Amino acid sequence: RQAALRGLLLVWQAGDLSAFIRAAAAEDDGVLCDVLNCVGRSAPFTLDSFQAVLPSLVHLLSSAEEDRVMTSLQTLQFLVRTFADLIARTLSGPAPTGVDLTGDERRSK
Repeated sequence: RQAALRGLLLVWQAGDLSAFIRAAAAEDDGVLCDVLNCVGRSAPFTLDSFQAVLPSLVHLLSSAEEDRVMTSLQTLQFLVRTFADLIARTLSGPAPTGVDLTGDERRSK
């Protein structure tokens, strides 16, 4: 587990949070929980990284271990709080006139 975390450190230092989350999820649930507990509330999450971590959080919710379920719930709560306004505005806003590529991308996520 410690070797896996050392390997993840290199991915973290590269600065791609989505790749970091995917790499942590590829290890095992314990490593993913360690990562989420350490950086889950201080990482610069974007919609892309939110989208990358969501399947892993859903997976952790079905774990038999309470600490993994709690980590998943706490991270999910943090992400929903972080992106709630953006999600609400995107879903409730009027349909744009013309071409809005970033708006279309946000709605698809």
